[in-house]
Amino acid sequence: MSLYESFAARPGGGRALAKARLQRAVLRILDRALMLSAVESQSALANRLHIRKSAVSQVLRGDGNVRISTLADYLYELGFEANLELVNAGELRRAAVEGRQVSSVFQPSQDAITATVTPVPTGSGVAAASQFAYPVEPHGPRATVSWSGGNGFLPVSAVTVGAA
Repeated sequence: MSLYESFAARPGGGRALAKARLQRAVLRILDRALMLSAVESQSALANRLHIRKSAVSQVLRGDGNVRISTLADYLYELGFEANLELVNAGELRRAAVEGRQVSSVFQPSQDAITATVTPVPTGSGVAAASQFAYPVEPHGPRATVSWSGGNGFLPVSAVTVGAA
């Protein structure tokens, strides 16, 4: 029995390995995004995010838990986005050991919809409507939509959802 299998067999071991695997994947994505981006340094990224360099360093070292919104902010400022796929527990390890492709259960990008957003007029004028594709659960769309305007967020008057 390998060390991995021994650890996975312990109570909570599989869960701990899944957490570590996901954390490693997120850190690899952030590291690759920083290397491929036009952002020169962690300090430059901190300036773009309007946060301290030590906060950026902490995230890139993997200290603590990173919020999804924080990950999205970092990737956006680096010029990237991330896409997740759902796999059965243990599938990543089995695929690696067997030397095969990972079998995905669900990829959000495959189930995208198109939504048209029409904002409500404000005192400073009306923003134009926008179209975007956004993945939803197969049980039906459920989302909160915010529209960022010059003076904060504009409320949305209508959202029309149709098949992509």
